[in-house]
Amino acid sequence: MGLEEQIDEAYRAWQQAIAVFNNAETPEDIDYAVYNMEAKRRHYTRLMAQMRAEKQEHDFE
Repeated sequence: MGLEEQIDEAYRAWQQAIAVFNNAETPEDIDYAVYNMEAKRRHYTRLMAQMRAEKQEHDFE
């Protein structure tokens, strides 16, 4: 799977985590949803940073 596909998948997972958070009702569900949502966001932003770095590296060649 290429980086662009990984980014798309990570974005969808992040959006799904947001939906889970929006539907959380109990304190335990909210705690889990916040943790999961933040993990998915960080994964997505890490992949985006990787793509920017690769693009910048490619632009300098």
